[in-house]
Amino acid sequence: MESRIADFLVHVDKTLAPEEQCKLEDYVRQQPCVVGAGISVDHPHLMVVAYDSDCGRASDIVHSIQDEGYRAEAIGF
Repeated sequence: MESRIADFLVHVDKTLAPEEQCKLEDYVRQQPCVVGAGISVDHPHLMVVAYDSDCGRASDIVHSIQDEGYRAEAIGF
């Protein structure tokens, strides 16, 4: 069975320092169903997250980010 990869943007309610960006990217990449995550160089308050939509939901990923103490919301889907 093939995976169905989807992506979406996450808006973080503050601009993160480079070390915070790396920490958040690593955390998101470790979440179930996530296949990739990266924060924009030009817009460090935005992160693109790619995930297997057969495995999980974007809302679950956003909730996991919020559970880590970030004010975040999904945009672009």
